[in-house]
Amino acid sequence: MKVKYLFVLFICFLLTGCIFNPYHDSKFGEIVIDTWFNEDDLGDVRKKIENINEIIDRSCVYLEDNGSNYVYECELVYRPIGETVIPLSKNKTILLFAIYTPFDNTFSYRVYNSNSEYGIWELDNDLKY
Repeated sequence: MKVKYLFVLFICFLLTGCIFNPYHDSKFGEIVIDTWFNEDDLGDVRKKIENINEIIDRSCVYLEDNGSNYVYECELVYRPIGETVIPLSKNKTILLFAIYTPFDNTFSYRVYNSNSEYGIWELDNDLKY
């Protein structure tokens, strides 16, 4: 009788491990955002386009995937670029969509900026959605 219960628990444990997908973790969306805004000279250009002086915080939530591309909705809290010497503006928030595509030991990514609409990744032919 004990053996049956142990066997059932063992099967449940194996099934849980097979169903669990590590890319559903929001940290992969945060990795994309960090890479996007810190990539050599392009990161500075991207910050200027979005009017970002300093990134205060970022948080992402897993949305969906098509088996090879993982989509995250990310909220970025930032201090805007000020026009005066003393920054008087409050922190602002923008919404970004991050796409994480894992490979063997690396990854590729895409970020859709704050002007993008929800579901924009489905229209991108390169992602094959």
